[in-house]
Amino acid sequence: MSLITTICRHPLASKRFMIVFRNDEGEELPEIFELRTRYEAIAPIAKGAYGFVCAATDNDLVENFHMSPPEEYNDPSLSKEERLDIYESHTTVAVKKLRQLFEQNRPRMWLCATREIQLMMAFKHENVMSALDFFIPLGDCERMTYESVEYLRHNFDSVYIVMKKMEYTLREVLESSVFTTTDTQDEGGKQSNGKITSSAGTEKHDDGAHDDINKSTARRNERIARCPQTHLVLHPLARDYRMFILYQLLRGVGYMHLCLVIHRDIKPENIMLDRNYNTRVCDFGQGRDAVATELDGVLQTFLDNCTQWYAAPETLTLANVSSPSGFVDQKTLHAADVWSIGCIAAEMLIGRPLFYCRHRGGVGQLNAIMGVLGKLPEEAAERILQHRDEDTQKLFESVMRREMQQHLHKPSTLRSLLQSPYGDVDEEEIRLIERLLCYDPSQRITIQEALQSNYFINEGYEPVIDPDGTATHVRAVEAKEVVDAVRGRRFLWSLFLKHHPEVEELMRVLEIRRNSSSTDSTEVPPPACV
Repeated sequence: MSLITTICRHPLASKRFMIVFRNDEGEELPEIFELRTRYEAIAPIAKGAYGFVCAATDNDLVENFHMSPPEEYNDPSLSKEERLDIYESHTTVAVKKLRQLFEQNRPRMWLCATREIQLMMAFKHENVMSALDFFIPLGDCERMTYESVEYLRHNFDSVYIVMKKMEYTLREVLESSVFTTTDTQDEGGKQSNGKITSSAGTEKHDDGAHDDINKSTARRNERIARCPQTHLVLHPLARDYRMFILYQLLRGVGYMHLCLVIHRDIKPENIMLDRNYNTRVCDFGQGRDAVATELDGVLQTFLDNCTQWYAAPETLTLANVSSPSGFVDQKTLHAADVWSIGCIAAEMLIGRPLFYCRHRGGVGQLNAIMGVLGKLPEEAAERILQHRDEDTQKLFESVMRREMQQHLHKPSTLRSLLQSPYGDVDEEEIRLIERLLCYDPSQRITIQEALQSNYFINEGYEPVIDPDGTATHVRAVEAKEVVDAVRGRRFLWSLFLKHHPEVEELMRVLEIRRNSSSTDSTEVPPPACV
């Protein structure tokens, strides 16, 4: 029988950990994580432009695990390593630190942070990343005073989001999928295709091809498969894997749409997977609610939120426009997310970005899209221009029509590109991707229609997005509500109080402690555990 050592500390108090990250050049980047006492930082996970993510042990989950371990943990056939994996999967979380939110006085930074926290606190779906905890560290218990917390409330610069720990991004899964072709040459000089392998654990042999390493007469030449057009290394996934991931991605984004939220930056880097390929959509800094506040069901928004290769044509802007604002039709604004999903579905199939473009900017990307889909139809062109900002509409139209002339007589090559190196693509998959990548957003397939396609139905997938009926409208903060640092901090603090209402009771106790200290020289003990 093992005993669990516990320390009674105030649950709102925090302690510091030094976690060392590394940049792309291998240089060490030490970062301090100040976590609530229930968490123990253990290892770095990732770093980004606005924050750092580390793995941490959740002591509350550890206690729950020992009190009631999952059934699978008691399986006598498990090895020590398998038991450890189960333990860590049930007791380890990911902690994201959003740092220096107000230091550089960039309202866009705290707007994105506030939206991400707000949405993650509201989402409740197995294919959407949600916040298990959100907090602003209040400092050491013994030194915590009413004045220190009040000062922090008006001056904090970092916040923390706790979420489920996932092992990989879809980008990492794709890049680790090493696809090779093997040519063999027999004594007569005849060549044939040999083994095809990938990190997904699949392996195929063509009829008549033999992999006999004992044959000294055979010469083997193993080559990494590359795209003949772009020369990019191919990283495809086998059919079962890409179908399972796409199904979950559609459900996750579909749930967001039921909550009247658009993601606006769906890409492989924002899709998380665990070792069993369970998938969650993450990173909601560009997300916003889709309830129109303007007349005629139209929303004003920034158009160029999405990463270029996955951006729908109606959201592309010119690189030399400093304020790429525009308007989107409330009836079709969800279609931009659908386009991004179509790009990812195609990438998992062919092994490289479908609309790959070396040049940054909307013009180059639009040219890359038309290079695959052919000339932009006139009706779709009108739809793309329909709600664009008046100051930039004419300029974008002239550039767009110039690009359209270059592709005037070029047919779509999409079908010929949608081929899997595994040879496992079928007509239903191609048809689904074509409908996801329709030029006209009003004609683009919806998430629900995609789930009801034969591609999924024929394999027994249920076309249900929200079986528990938990989706409700989630309102995302608007820029005008956090226009300066004072209002930005005030809004984030209100989210902290919403998730931790006990902070208000703590403040009341600290205030009583301060008042009693001014009239009584007797030392007052620190706040008790609650």
